[in-house]
Amino acid sequence: CEYTNPTYHRISGLDFEATSGDGWSVAVYSEDRELVLKEWESAIANKKSFERLVGSYRPDTGIVWASVKAGPMWDGEKLLGYVGTVEDITSRKIAEEELQQREEFLRETGRIANVGGWELNIQTYQITWSEQVFHIHEMEVGSSPDLSKALSFYSDKTRSFLEKILQRTVDTGEAHDIEVPFITARGSHRWARIIGRVHFYDGQPVKIIGTLQDITDRKMAEEVIRYKNQMLNGILANMQVVAYRIDKRNRISEIRGSAMQRFDDGGENLIGQPASDFFSQIVP
Repeated sequence: CEYTNPTYHRISGLDFEATSGDGWSVAVYSEDRELVLKEWESAIANKKSFERLVGSYRPDTGIVWASVKAGPMWDGEKLLGYVGTVEDITSRKIAEEELQQREEFLRETGRIANVGGWELNIQTYQITWSEQVFHIHEMEVGSSPDLSKALSFYSDKTRSFLEKILQRTVDTGEAHDIEVPFITARGSHRWARIIGRVHFYDGQPVKIIGTLQDITDRKMAEEVIRYKNQMLNGILANMQVVAYRIDKRNRISEIRGSAMQRFDDGGENLIGQPASDFFSQIVP
């Protein structure tokens, strides 16, 4: 360098003498310095413009990011040198990195909870999906589908139900929270919990923003419990037995079994009673 102004000195932390010649490169990250110098030398050798983001670390201010641009100066066909600008973009770079970190955090939490986000533009009926919603539907992450395509993963009956729910949400402004079955792009049968809330602008509904969570595992567990309870009830209905449950207070919390018919009220009066009272009535 032959000349640098005060603003450059403030950004780089170097004075005029320190930036003379190749001295400016001292401000570049040591890990990037060799590559930056090669790119700069290549630009000079080919008489082309130079443009790059350059990072450095200053003990007094910490990390500094700058957008460096330089172009050749010509006198006819004679190259006189280069003139350039250095813009401090540290605040923008930090904001971008923080945004990337937040997005990564949301992606990871969404993956763990198997929940994604979606947005429906009420005017255009265009839907925007988060990455996790694509994964839940077993689709490659890409352009979000329109409303018709998004609803095609549901049966005719469920699709009609969803359309009514969406319309009611728009008409009334009330949020919805529903659980429905669907079929993924690969043919897997799953269950989803869908939550949506209307957002208004100048009193008019403009979009619905919500979440979609894969609750298939929970639904399967509930079905197993329901099936086991049915089996237990069937067994108890055909046997002269009594099944009971005692809570932490040592009191009866539940009673089942056809043998309870021996009591006038079916044993309902025993609920909440001490277990000792219960045993005294059923044991001869």
